[in-house]
Amino acid sequence: MSKAAIQEIEEMLVGSGKLDFDEFEKHLNYFCPFEAIGMVRQEIRHAHFLCFLLDPNQSHPFGDLFLRTLLSEVASQFTITPPFKLMDLHFMNATNVIVYRERWNIDILVEIPKNSFDYLDKGLVFVIELKIDASESQDQLAKYRDRILKEYDEDEWLFCFAFLTPDTAEPSSKNAAYWTPVSLLETLSSFDASIEAKSITGRAFELYKDYRTMVQKHLEEDTELVELAKRIWSKHRKALETLLDYRPDKQAEIIDWIRQNPAETIGIVEGESNITLQPDTHGPRILRYVVKDWLEIDGFNSGDKNWVESASLLVVEITDWGQGRIRASFVLGPSADQDLRERIYSLAKLSHKNNEIKINRLTADPKGKYKHLSAIDIQTKEIYLKGEDEDISAEILAKDALKKFALFLSKDVLVYDQIIRKTLLK
Repeated sequence: MSKAAIQEIEEMLVGSGKLDFDEFEKHLNYFCPFEAIGMVRQEIRHAHFLCFLLDPNQSHPFGDLFLRTLLSEVASQFTITPPFKLMDLHFMNATNVIVYRERWNIDILVEIPKNSFDYLDKGLVFVIELKIDASESQDQLAKYRDRILKEYDEDEWLFCFAFLTPDTAEPSSKNAAYWTPVSLLETLSSFDASIEAKSITGRAFELYKDYRTMVQKHLEEDTELVELAKRIWSKHRKALETLLDYRPDKQAEIIDWIRQNPAETIGIVEGESNITLQPDTHGPRILRYVVKDWLEIDGFNSGDKNWVESASLLVVEITDWGQGRIRASFVLGPSADQDLRERIYSLAKLSHKNNEIKINRLTADPKGKYKHLSAIDIQTKEIYLKGEDEDISAEILAKDALKKFALFLSKDVLVYDQIIRKTLLK
């Protein structure tokens, strides 16, 4: 490291940048008991706490509120007619609900007896598989479903299977028909609103707030922290880039290389696919781009500026899924014009049916803030581990991933281009 670089880092930490860094540390130094026990990335401990919240008979003031919230989130994502209606949840009597942890190795299993519903003549078996960082294990979901169908008589029970992840990650295509992807972040957001409406307080409420803070801090984008980070980056970019050069996390270095080399990234994609991208609003683990030609189409930038600066209706994301996995996907963003989003999504589903693109998870309509459409892994765990073993640089791994990204775009952009133009051009 050069003397000039060391001076820049000193200036950032103890000179003119000290005040910004002190404020930044205040965000990060909030004491959280869940962080203290190392829970952030440990699915087992997340599952224990969520199991506690789901059980109406536990010693917390929430009753069945979290159970109803999660079931409502699942119902909103169902691809077919759900086994229950939201009105059934409204009148549900959760007195005799039983919540199991790790029964038959299933993360969380909830039995809601037949007599819990006014208008259903069966009970409901609610199965939850939780993934925080890890991806779906081979045959895991199919095995759990088979076990449930073996243990519970279909004449007596209805079944609901939820694949719970921070960001609505989709199960494999062979399990997509039965397992519904649900966002932990959106579920907690809905739960927050319900708690506020009921003015719930107390020690258990404070404990939940600590959990929510941890999730927000580590699994969700903190907008205030992002703005502060942008300010620090604008003042001390050279010092921070120098520190990043010495960071040992190669997966983060791959994402950072793509983030910090927009011209070369766009050049690689354009050279391999003839498609020109424009960088859009990035997150800590997500890089977003928009097809430049689409920005010239009237109405394309009628989306939500709070999501991406360009207000594009459809963007392409490169996402760090952890453990060496990097995924690229087309994402339909939020918009005040829900009818427009539904028209785009309907045409995308038709293209999926015609085998022009592949959407892993089809739903009745694009509910929620955004909808992931076609996607592929542009770097697998195996490629990443091989790169580490052979000491391949982050730059080379990033360029290899971008070439796969370009190959993905060269096929699918043509389909989405037709969809966008057919929807927006009169």
